[in-house]
Amino acid sequence: MISTILADNAGPFTGPGTQSHVFGDEKSCVVIDPGPALEAHYQHIMEATQGRHIDAILLTHRHGDHAEMAPFLAERLGVPILAYPINPDQAWRAAPSRFHDQLAHHSIKQDDKISVGNFVLQVHHTPGHCFDHVAFEWCGEGKVFVGDTVMGWSSTAIIQPEGSMEEYRGSMRKLYRLHANLLIPTHGDPIKKPQERLEILMKHRQKRELEIFDMLDDKPQSLADLRLRIYPNLPENLYGGAETSIMSHLLDMKERELACLEESSAKRGAANQPDPNIWEIF
Repeated sequence: MISTILADNAGPFTGPGTQSHVFGDEKSCVVIDPGPALEAHYQHIMEATQGRHIDAILLTHRHGDHAEMAPFLAERLGVPILAYPINPDQAWRAAPSRFHDQLAHHSIKQDDKISVGNFVLQVHHTPGHCFDHVAFEWCGEGKVFVGDTVMGWSSTAIIQPEGSMEEYRGSMRKLYRLHANLLIPTHGDPIKKPQERLEILMKHRQKRELEIFDMLDDKPQSLADLRLRIYPNLPENLYGGAETSIMSHLLDMKERELACLEESSAKRGAANQPDPNIWEIF
């Protein structure tokens, strides 16, 4: 049983808002991504539990729009927070302005099984949007809570320093191999044709990479220059998000010698053309 609760935090980066999910059977449940610390949202989550025992709070990742309410909810209910650990060598990637990285939590890892009443969720580490990102697969049902890795309303933001285009590709392939029949994101509608959506998103990223590559030459260009050429009509409040997304592509392209980075500018690298196989999802 899945109940979805929409928070009142719609915006350019959250779409219609954060969707928290209450998952469980008739006796017990968990709260997946409790979302922003809004009293009305808390009340709606509690109503969705319908008096069932709440076993735990599960986080797909620690961005504030997913995790801000988690410590408050955990303390009030006396339940644990389950999240992927931030290892010391990754701590620098936890941007303080976006991350709730000091949460007291129980660590989960790839392939862990979480029992929720008569149901079982399996953990899949899905970095890319965020290095600590996980998805939760409802075992035997073909349904996967995918957090921000896949969204129906938009492509996923791969931002710095927590994001990685290479990790994103791997996570998309991992989700593709699950052959799910439904993907349940934290933003936007459930995705009823998972394989098709995953293919579309990978092709979108490949197209963006080619677009950036074709813009590069021997003359260094700033992120603002590239952003203006790629997104000529973008509202000013989205400049930062667009530029960090471009940077994620450039960092990935640098590793494949498609781009050279010099401070805050980029130019063409030594490689002649991007390898199209990089973006194959199969």
